[in-house]
Amino acid sequence: MPQTLPTNSSVANACDSHAQHDRQMALVARGTLMVSAATFFGLGLNYIYAILLARMLGTGEFGLFSLALAVFNVLSLLALGGLDSAVLKFVTAHSARTDPAGARATVRNVLCHSIVLGTLFGSMLFLGSSPIAEQFFQKPELSALLILAAVGIPIWTTSSVLVSTLQALQKVSQRIGIKYVSEPLAKMVFTVLLFIGGLSAQRAFGAFILALALSVLLAFLALRILLPASPHTRDSPVSNREIMVFSLPLLGGMGFASLAARVDILLLGYWAATSEVGIYSAAFQTSAILALILGSLESVALPMFSEAIARNDTSGLQRLYVTVMRWALTGALPIFLIMIIFPEAILSLFGSQFTEGALCLIVLATGQIVNSATGTIHSLLLFAGHSKLVMWTTVSASLFRIVLGALLIPEHGMIGAAIAVASGSILLSVVRFIQCLVILKMQPYDRAVWKPLFSIFGAAVAMVAINRWAHVDNPIALMSVSLMTYLMLIVSLGLEKNDRSILLGWREKSV
Repeated sequence: MPQTLPTNSSVANACDSHAQHDRQMALVARGTLMVSAATFFGLGLNYIYAILLARMLGTGEFGLFSLALAVFNVLSLLALGGLDSAVLKFVTAHSARTDPAGARATVRNVLCHSIVLGTLFGSMLFLGSSPIAEQFFQKPELSALLILAAVGIPIWTTSSVLVSTLQALQKVSQRIGIKYVSEPLAKMVFTVLLFIGGLSAQRAFGAFILALALSVLLAFLALRILLPASPHTRDSPVSNREIMVFSLPLLGGMGFASLAARVDILLLGYWAATSEVGIYSAAFQTSAILALILGSLESVALPMFSEAIARNDTSGLQRLYVTVMRWALTGALPIFLIMIIFPEAILSLFGSQFTEGALCLIVLATGQIVNSATGTIHSLLLFAGHSKLVMWTTVSASLFRIVLGALLIPEHGMIGAAIAVASGSILLSVVRFIQCLVILKMQPYDRAVWKPLFSIFGAAVAMVAINRWAHVDNPIALMSVSLMTYLMLIVSLGLEKNDRSILLGWREKSV
């Protein structure tokens, strides 16, 4: 049977698809650089802030602060109930149709839901602050921090919806300026001002709530300009029913996910002293740096995923997905290597007592690197319309993490917490990977994935060799050698064709 030649229209469509992919990835590259720079700046401030806070408060007070923050995070995520994802889905659709009035009305509807839910969960925490602190955790001094957390929940849900709206509108600079620049700076400034009256976990938490309130104000002012009031709308705004139909399946998953995300801290707070909670929190915050690369890429690429799915552009979505995952893995691997080889040196920044969490850092970092290699699958499944599957997958993995934590933490303390968190993350990553292969008929890796894997292996070998034969044991020197070796190997192995065209296009546009 003769081979069918592609028609001119099919060739043109393929060329357009590839050109569209290159344009999208150039946007991802530029946006990711901007997001990464601001995120690293913001995370750097947050990390320095955590180090200073730990040194000033000590393991006990720092653990108390971390425990209150864990309760806040659980209830805030539950109160949000997937409304930030609803904004990304529906506002992106209005934006694609050039309908700012419809987008504005939709944001208003989602915002009303977030304020109501945030106030409801905040009120419940306010009324239950004393019983939770005194009867459950048996730490009466926690009550004052939980009252502050209750006040902050509706502020956080409002902030999340507004910032997600900026992301849906692909306003990268405004989003990162608020979330990763002004908010951490404000937190540090407010903390310094409040600490004038004395050091305490309560004052530090108050500074955190004030920084959130500032983020709400800045995001609101930005959106007033981006989505001006207009009586003319091409489409009716998304109804409350549509918002709830999309968000409710996520609510169950969010409930379990939010609890599972911080069940380690909560169970440690119940079974262990606040000092152990503080040490574990330092290790957890350090391992979370690994999520930065994927998070930066994802924040820029998510609207493009949504658009590709809406256009039914399967080939473009596949290329976009593969490129994002390869970049995420390439950026995360050297950070992972440093964390598992120099855990004591890193945690010593918090204070000498915090080095007891070195093994926790190794375990947590292992779970994070697996998540970095598969994390975007969650968003693909969600935007492809499989929100119920996402919910049940999240619920199942969260239950596994909660049960494992309940079994391990009472006997093994913070090491048990780290194992439960890492195991849950790995299980969720594997299940989502299989779902992506079976349901979306997509896999996240191409043949070029061997390059970062080979490069990180070479960097590890170089570090070990210098340490053994040159007798160099300075952590900073060895970290520098490993990073330089990794970069040299990545460059020497060559960039992919798509990456070169993206970077060239980026450079031309920059010039």
